[in-house]
Amino acid sequence: MINPIHIHNRIVVSDNLTSNEISNEFQKIILNFNEKLQNYGPDYIKDQSLAETVKVQHTFNFNNISTTQKISHYINRISNDPEPVYQNIGKTKSKMIKSKFFTNFETKKRKAFLDKNSIFQIEDDKFLYFPLHTEPEAKILATSPFFSNQLAIVENVARSIPIDFTLYVKEHPGQGLKLWRTIDFYQKILELPNVKLVHPTVNSQDLISKCSCVISITGSTGFEALFYKKPVILFADEYYDCLSMINKVNNLTELPKLISETLSSFEFNNKEFNALMNSTYSQSIPLPYFQIMKDALTISLLQRNEKNSMLTEKEFNNFYEKYNDNFELLGKEFKKKLSN
Repeated sequence: MINPIHIHNRIVVSDNLTSNEISNEFQKIILNFNEKLQNYGPDYIKDQSLAETVKVQHTFNFNNISTTQKISHYINRISNDPEPVYQNIGKTKSKMIKSKFFTNFETKKRKAFLDKNSIFQIEDDKFLYFPLHTEPEAKILATSPFFSNQLAIVENVARSIPIDFTLYVKEHPGQGLKLWRTIDFYQKILELPNVKLVHPTVNSQDLISKCSCVISITGSTGFEALFYKKPVILFADEYYDCLSMINKVNNLTELPKLISETLSSFEFNNKEFNALMNSTYSQSIPLPYFQIMKDALTISLLQRNEKNSMLTEKEFNNFYEKYNDNFELLGKEFKKKLSN
C-alpha cells in the first residue's frame, strides 16, 4: 500500500500501516552509524511538514460546479428513487432533504461555538500540547484501538500533568471537512479546569516551539516536535517511536509518572535522529500523492457533471502525461518491494 509519511510529498510503499520499513532500517544502521551529523532544526521541517499536505487536501473541491448544475443535481436526486445500492438503504426523499438542511445548520452552529470559545494565541508560559485527530479516522482506529476515544485521553492527560502546567488541545483543521465535532465534545474539554481549547487556525509549529512537551495519540506532530528538540509521548505505534527519546503509553495508570519523568529527564539524541532521517529517506520516495489524488478526483467529477466522455478522455491524457514520471517511479518501487 501507499503510506504518506510525515514529510510533505514523500511516501513509503509498505505492507503495514506504520511504515515499519523505516524503523527496521533504523535498527540495522544505528549501532554503526558514523555519518557526519546534521542539525535538522525547525527551518528544515517548516516547508516540508504534513501541514503542507493538509493544505492540498483542503483544496479538494467536491462542488466545483455551477449553481444551475447544483440545482439540476438536487432536482434529479429528489425526482428519482435512490439507486438500489447499499449506501442508499433506508434513504427517502424527505430524509435526504431534512438531512441536508440539518447538516448545514448544525455545522455552522458548531463552527460558531468553536470560534467563540477557543483561543487564537498562546496565553501560557508552561503548557503541554495535545493535537486532536480528525474523526472518524482509520489510522487511530487501526493502530490504537484502546486509545481511540480522544475525549477520554484528554481527560486522563489533564489529570496527569503537573499542577503548574496547562494542557492545550488544538482542533484539527481538517475536521471542518467532517462537519466539526459536537458542541458537547468541545464543552466537555472547556469544563476541564487546566485545559484550553485552541482554534484550528493557530499555527501548530508555533505551539510545538513554545510547549514543554507534545502528547499525541499518533501522527505528524510528534515527529515535527523532534525538529524543535521537544520531548514526545505517544499512545500508538509510529515508525519514529524507535528513538529512545520517544516515550510510549502502555497503561493510563502510568501516565502521571511518565509525564513527570519526560519533563524532567528528556535529552535529545542527535545521532539517533540523524539515523532516523537517513532511514526515512532511504525507505521512501518523493511523490505528490495528494495532489495526484486531487487531480484524479477532478477528472472524476468532470465526467459526473459534464457527461462528456471526449472531454474526460482529453483531461485524463493530460493528467497521465503530467504525472507519468511519478507513475514510473511508483511502479519501480512496487516492483522492488514485491521482489524482496
